[in-house]
Amino acid sequence: MMRELCEEYGIPKPEYEISEIETKLIFRTGGKAVILSDVEKLGIELNERQRKALRYAFREGFITNKIYREISEVSHEMAHREISQLVKTGLLVAKGRGRGAKYTPDV
Repeated sequence: MMRELCEEYGIPKPEYEISEIETKLIFRTGGKAVILSDVEKLGIELNERQRKALRYAFREGFITNKIYREISEVSHEMAHREISQLVKTGLLVAKGRGRGAKYTPDV
């Protein structure tokens, strides 16, 4: 199932690092590794729209408010609020301002 999901989101198959102490599941995308367990350890709670937006941002390299609204079917205000939360948590970085703003992954 995991391999099918990776294929669906356009990312390489997961890698596993196993040691005597822990097991890590690593997803590589755009030259960066995303270790899901580390995000969870930080106590960051994301709704399904934010997860979808992060997957899009990792796959495409960025997301905009307009794209967020389109893929999540929310208002401009809701998209702004939820993207701002992702920026505040450090998962996305704002590039530019206003209508031209793009948000890139920072994980």
